[in-house]
Amino acid sequence: MVNKIAVIIANWNGRKFLTDCLSSISNQTYGNYRTIFVDNGSEDDSVLFVRNNFSKIEIIALKKNTGFAVANNVGIRRAFEDAEVNYIVPLNNDTRTDENFLAELVETHLEYSRTPGERVGAIAPKILKLHGAGKIDSTGILVYKDGNAIDRGADENDCGKYNDSVEVFGPCACACLYSREALENVGFEKLQNIDTDPKNTQYFDEDYFSYHEDVDLAWRLRLRSWKTIYEPKAVVWHIGSGTGVSSSPFKAFYLHRNQYFNLIKNFPFPFLLRGLLSLPRMYWQLTMSASNGSGASAKLKDKSGWLGMAKIVFASWYDVLINLPSLWNKRRLIQRNRTINCNEFDELLMRFQADINKIVLGS
Repeated sequence: MVNKIAVIIANWNGRKFLTDCLSSISNQTYGNYRTIFVDNGSEDDSVLFVRNNFSKIEIIALKKNTGFAVANNVGIRRAFEDAEVNYIVPLNNDTRTDENFLAELVETHLEYSRTPGERVGAIAPKILKLHGAGKIDSTGILVYKDGNAIDRGADENDCGKYNDSVEVFGPCACACLYSREALENVGFEKLQNIDTDPKNTQYFDEDYFSYHEDVDLAWRLRLRSWKTIYEPKAVVWHIGSGTGVSSSPFKAFYLHRNQYFNLIKNFPFPFLLRGLLSLPRMYWQLTMSASNGSGASAKLKDKSGWLGMAKIVFASWYDVLINLPSLWNKRRLIQRNRTINCNEFDELLMRFQADINKIVLGS
């Protein structure tokens, strides 16, 4: 059968979310899909719960917490063993989907792909906050010239502003659809143009562990001329940081470090240089917010303030330096294989630019 979907749910100690998440994804109006549950070494009874209550869901039980990227890659590689799978839908474990969620994603991809010359690699749904009184979590992502990114429409009221299907920079991988063709086009082994075992292909970069790996994948898709379309009729509700902790030092570290991973790997040299030169402004803003106890530093859950923020910044840069040889090798592959020029890259930054005042450390 054509247009088969594989839904990939990565889980770590998320038992309390699974009834809502798995019940909703198991009751879709779209019939041609399979669900793969990848457990990251949970210490609760997540695996036993799924096995006993959702017998049709495939389970892959990993021995330890490998992070978002590895777990999703494991699921994607399993899904691609089935030649009939045309779409991948990563789905966070703290979500609840509308019954037409999958159907709307596929229909939108098919509709836009009928246009000759269109390369649509992903569909972004409307993600609402589950306990947010009608507030938006994401309608795609926006990017900034220093490699950072935020969710489009985040924390705004869902009052009609985001009810049109439009092109966006990329999708939030909390819940979205990727076409198989697009993923296979940007997997790292594919970019090397060598005959490798598909079981080793990385779609999400596994060096990221967690956070911003979807931004990196969005950049790699864009650099190979793949577009993302936002579809508001595909709706999902998201708790947010259900497994991780919002504004925690852990999350702040990975968001900050991975911002530079994105910058180093994906930005052509003139834009890489410009991004690095923009850093003093960002750090000045962080310092000013720390001095009056507001902004990013005030949000850190350990209440460490500006000192905690400074530790995160220095730890992030230290880790960037350690990973620099690997990052540079990936950069060479990505830049050598990109199909857009610098003018087109600059246009992307202008069209889908994030508001720097909304970007905070570890939000």
